[in-house]
Amino acid sequence: MLARARKSRLWGRAGGVLRRVRQAIGRTARAAGRRLNRLTGGRLARLWTRVRRRRANQSPADTDPATPPDTAAAPVTTPTAITEPPASWTTRSSGETVMSDFALVTHATELPTIAARYESEDMMQVRGHLQLLSELPLAAAAAIRLLTERLAAEYPLHENVVEELRRVHDALSAAGQACDEVATTFEASHEVEITRRMQPRVGEEKWDQRVGG
Repeated sequence: MLARARKSRLWGRAGGVLRRVRQAIGRTARAAGRRLNRLTGGRLARLWTRVRRRRANQSPADTDPATPPDTAAAPVTTPTAITEPPASWTTRSSGETVMSDFALVTHATELPTIAARYESEDMMQVRGHLQLLSELPLAAAAAIRLLTERLAAEYPLHENVVEELRRVHDALSAAGQACDEVATTFEASHEVEITRRMQPRVGEEKWDQRVGG
C-alpha cells in the first residue's frame, strides 16, 4: 500500500511538471509567433487565418493534425504614416509614391491639346501669333526661376539641385530666343505677301481670287 501511494504521488508530480513544461512551451511558441507576426507586418496572422478557414472547409480525413501556434491572437497594426501615404499623394502601379498634383505641370499638360486645336483663317494672324510665340518658353523660364528661388530660400535643397534648376531656366530662355528667330524667318520668307497686305495695290484683292472662283 505504501509503495503504491508513493508511486501515485510520483506520477502526480511528474504530471504536474509535464503540464508546466507544456504551458511554458506554449507561451514561448505564442510569443515567438507574435514577434514573427510583427516582423512580417501582420502578414503571418492573415496567412494563418486563411489556412484555418481552408481547414475548416476540409473533411476530417484531410485535416492536418499538426496545429501551429495561434499567432492571430495578437494582431499587429502598422503605423498609418508608413503603410498609407498622405491624401495629397498617390501610388503608381509600380509601387512608386509620387505627388498627385503639381499645378505647374497640370497647366502645362493642357498646352499640347490647345496647340493641336489651333486654327486661323488669316495668315497675318498667324504672323502675329508667331511673333508672340517666345512668350511661351519665357513664361516657363520665369516659373522655373521663381520656383528655384522659393525652394532655395525655404527648403533644405542641395546646391547641386538648385544649379540644375538654373540650367533649366537658361535652356528655356534660349528657347525663347529660338522662337524669336522663327518670327524673323517668317518675315523674311513672306516679305512679298506681307508687303502686299500692308501696302495693297489697287484691286489687290483680285489676286486673292481662287482658281475657278
